Amino acid sequence: MKFSIGLLFGLWMSPLMAGDQPNILFIIADDASRDSFGAYGCQYVKTPGFDRI
Repeated sequence: MKFSIGLLFGLWMSPLMAGDQPNILFIIADDASRDSFGAYGCQYVKTPGFDRI
């Protein structure tokens, strides 16, 4: 019950706070380096979703 109330409150408040916070994306990968993404020149790994970001 507490979880449901918290979830409903969070869903209710999220549109109100959406414009106040910056968009920050943390990408955490265990075995990836900068050279592992197509956006940085890797020819072997295709990462179109990451490249659009």
